Amino acid sequence: MHFTLEDTGIPSMVAPTVATSIRLIDKLVRGRRLFRGKLRLTWVVQTLWDLRMLLPRLPNTYKPGDVRTEEEAVANIFLFHVMGQDEASGRFTLRDGKLDLRWQSPVAEQRTFTKARELCEEFATSMGGRYVPMDEALPQLRRLTITHPLGGCGIGATRDEGVVDEYGRVYDGGGSSPTAVHEGLYVVDGSSMPGSLGVNPTLTIMAQAVKAAGAACHPSSEVL
Repeated sequence: MHFTLEDTGIPSMVAPTVATSIRLIDKLVRGRRLFRGKLRLTWVVQTLWDLRMLLPRLPNTYKPGDVRTEEEAVANIFLFHVMGQDEASGRFTLRDGKLDLRWQSPVAEQRTFTKARELCEEFATSMGGRYVPMDEALPQLRRLTITHPLGGCGIGATRDEGVVDEYGRVYDGGGSSPTAVHEGLYVVDGSSMPGSLGVNPTLTIMAQAVKAAGAACHPSSEVL
């Protein structure tokens, strides 16, 4: 199982907002019940509690030294960006004329997500900090979001193992042999990847597309 762990850059213009958001999420995780209790009490008694932690930190203009740059606002914050490899166990089928995608087991329960969290916690501790999981504070973030969707028309040695061959040529399901292809029909995007790469897939997709283009331009010669 391969993972790529990166530092997610924070643009200077949103640094104060990000810093405030992280502090809020941290407070939600550590004192969720207390925080919610305060909000309910505020609604009932119509008295506003001190909710300055919800707002970006504003400098005291009467104190010349009380100011922070954008870099200082996030100097003690490290946003983890993790790319890993799932089990690639999803299968497309036709159900009542519609394309249906299902997995052997729920994707969010796969080991890769647990391992990614363990890595973040380990790195945060080693850096002298504390890992703040956003999904614990904001349950709606637990909904799986795919930033690098891959697969669906994966490469395979035959039509029984994949949708396209190594050059992106689409197999002919009714052909005379398991490796027969539809002439002139290629798949050159991320759907031909047979599984997760564990890294940003852009260059791999581009390389596969160039390889497919070479095969299309020179179908009778060997393509490297």
